[in-house]
Amino acid sequence: MNRAELRAYLIISAGLLLSGCSNIESFKASDSQRAMSQETLNQKIVITPTQHDAMTAKQQPFISVDWQNVEELAGQAYQNKSVEELLSHNDLNWEDSDPNDLSYAREFKVSVTEARRRLRLMSLSSKVMNAVEEDLGEASLMSYYINDDPNEFRVGVTTLNNVLAERYVYKFKHSGSVDYSLPIYIYPISDKTLVQINQLIADATPKILKRYPHTWMTHYDPVKNSVDIFISFHPSKLPNETERQLIEAELTSIIGYQVALKINVATYSYRK
Repeated sequence: MNRAELRAYLIISAGLLLSGCSNIESFKASDSQRAMSQETLNQKIVITPTQHDAMTAKQQPFISVDWQNVEELAGQAYQNKSVEELLSHNDLNWEDSDPNDLSYAREFKVSVTEARRRLRLMSLSSKVMNAVEEDLGEASLMSYYINDDPNEFRVGVTTLNNVLAERYVYKFKHSGSVDYSLPIYIYPISDKTLVQINQLIADATPKILKRYPHTWMTHYDPVKNSVDIFISFHPSKLPNETERQLIEAELTSIIGYQVALKINVATYSYRK
């Protein structure tokens, strides 16, 4: 899957956020998810290097986001447009209510006002994330909105593990948005680029389909830093926990990257 196709897929996925039960909305900004515990996501980032990280660091110099460059790139992209101009492109208005406001408020247990603010920030923030991606290049894998904290709506960016972990608050400078800002967290948890991970998936797909023909979706999860593989099973053939772990281990071996098995109960008939 190339970058344009991936971005289109994630934009579609973003549209389904409010009908799901996830606290993470993911997107890959090419023009422009290792699981983090609740405690980790809510605190200042402290990354404890592992032995593997130390070995990797010897091979690759540590880098950090050039936030001044990000500010300049984002400023050029926004071209001093007002909030109203940017939101009108997405059929939104900064103050007017929207049916999604109430849905988001119920889903993530925030006020309707806060829901409105977050949804507008989602519409505004793509150019900021584009700038982060452009600054980091292939060291940036994927970005995603983190909705689980009523007190802080933020963006996470999964990167290669030679990037400095940090938190940066981007302050919007458009007319009408002077009081709005977006915390950005850098999570350096991957030892492979997104291109490399997608290539591993592509190379392993024929073998996976031969072994598990009812595999219907495979994608990278930037939050867990794993490959999610969705497989449909006949109700009479659902794997138990031990079998699930064995399948995960087998798929991990086939791909060469950590796999999380997602089991779907088939609601249609097929040959067992």
